[in-house]
Amino acid sequence: SVAHTAQACQRWHGCCLERSSGRCGLFSGPIVDVDAKPAEANASRAECELCNGKWVEVFRWQAGVWKTGQLEQDGSLWQARQWAEANRWAEVVDLDAMRHVFENAMASQLGRAQLNAANCALEPLMQALESIARTCGDDIDKGDIVPETQDETTLAANPPPPMEL
Repeated sequence: SVAHTAQACQRWHGCCLERSSGRCGLFSGPIVDVDAKPAEANASRAECELCNGKWVEVFRWQAGVWKTGQLEQDGSLWQARQWAEANRWAEVVDLDAMRHVFENAMASQLGRAQLNAANCALEPLMQALESIARTCGDDIDKGDIVPETQDETTLAANPPPPMEL
């Protein structure tokens, strides 16, 4: 609706958290009609002051009459393209490449730390598994606990012996 009086315009208030050039740049919370809902307006005002905001009128009354808008010339002119260099090459630091180098270095450091943490956490389990492997494996060399990496053809030709409990 259109406000036809100063009172109708100035009854709307809100909490302004940021003012710039005499205008509010950031409202917070609801905009309240202080004449119609004074209790809500008082509560919102108190809440606004707790947040270091300023309770302000949302609209500013300016006496006058409503007119139908008209288009105006913006004053910009198109200029013909000249046959001259518009851009030029410049040497710059490739920030994306630098970011990759930094991320790879960080991942390497974190990877080492995670490996050390996993080794520390799993050391008691590995000791238990090694003792089980020593007692259950009759036909394997007792000193060779960790098997060598084998490809699928070697494993198919020489399957490991079955374990008995």
